[in-house]
Amino acid sequence: LNLNFWGGVLLMFLLLLELKDKLLIKDEILAARAIQNALIPESQPHIQGFDVFLYYQPMNEVGGDLVDHIRLDEQTHLLALADISGKGLSAALLMSKLQGLIHAFAHDTPFEGLMATINQKFFYSVPKQSFASMLLLQIRENASVVRTLNAGHLPPIFWRNGHFVTLGKGGLALGLTETQQYKITELELKPGDILLCYSDGLSEAFNLHGEQFGEQRIQAIIKAHAAQSAQEITEAILQQVEVFVEEQNLSDDLTLIVLKKDKN
Repeated sequence: LNLNFWGGVLLMFLLLLELKDKLLIKDEILAARAIQNALIPESQPHIQGFDVFLYYQPMNEVGGDLVDHIRLDEQTHLLALADISGKGLSAALLMSKLQGLIHAFAHDTPFEGLMATINQKFFYSVPKQSFASMLLLQIRENASVVRTLNAGHLPPIFWRNGHFVTLGKGGLALGLTETQQYKITELELKPGDILLCYSDGLSEAFNLHGEQFGEQRIQAIIKAHAAQSAQEITEAILQQVEVFVEEQNLSDDLTLIVLKKDKN
């Protein structure tokens, strides 16, 4: 009887310790979530000549995607979208590191060398086997040309003058090599043209049958809603994803930048 009693006490003690650890972890995750929310732009970018909408939805309490807007000067803006390898708290920490590097070098580094500079710093400051894909967009107010740099990310979807233009792949993802050069791609946007940057949480969203949402569905939504605002296009995409996955949870973070050239 004594052995059974003390065995029960020991089991209860171990269960209480496990519960305490889980509560501590939950508190840490909630704190990380609050910090991550603070790093997301508080308001949508206002860039004269363009309609812009940013969207970020983590799969869990914290995520490894990044979306950001930096005003470099009165006329020039930088948009960033990135996807960190891995998931959860570790990916969120690396995302914060990458965002810090962007802000540290964006103002004083020429755009053509910005991605290479960030890559070098990221390579030396993250664990081995960690990497990130990233898109950078430099936009000048009331201009027609958007300059882009791509480090291993999915090419943006470009709707131009009533049809889709295929964009080439970029350089290696960040953190894979110490030195890597990245080539600028310049895109001319005419009134009504749309550029969609997105993380693979969109294209690789799964439904109950194991099918992926895919690029064709994304293109169909853009084509059907091309006359609408950037926010309305975003909402149409999210609504279609919700219908597609049904009761399934997202399998990854979902991040979007919708950029549309004003017709005015």
